[in-house]
Amino acid sequence: MFTWSQGESLEDLSRAKRVIQIKDDHRRRLERMRARIQTQLEQGRDEAEILAYFQERYGDWILQDPPKRGPHLLVWLLPAGAALLGLASLVVFVRRWRRAAEVPVEVDEADLERVRAALDRG
Repeated sequence: MFTWSQGESLEDLSRAKRVIQIKDDHRRRLERMRARIQTQLEQGRDEAEILAYFQERYGDWILQDPPKRGPHLLVWLLPAGAALLGLASLVVFVRRWRRAAEVPVEVDEADLERVRAALDRG
């Protein structure tokens, strides 16, 4: 896997000279990729073939869209699963809350009289 870091600290990578080097390297890499794409287009290859070439050479990250297969499938399914689990938990919580609100509260008569007296003094 490609990385610009050569064992450098974040501070080293943030220095102006190193940032310029990284940007230049990135620019040259893009120019080479564009040249490869142009060459392949001139050779009659279609978009799917060109994407497959880059995916084979650089890996799935080059597509910036995880494939919907294998372990990458989790990237697509986990958020949906978490949302469904959250929604189901909310439904259960609201139902329990509403059921609990329907149960009458039993109050001791002595406690009720103390509250009434306190309110009358109020």
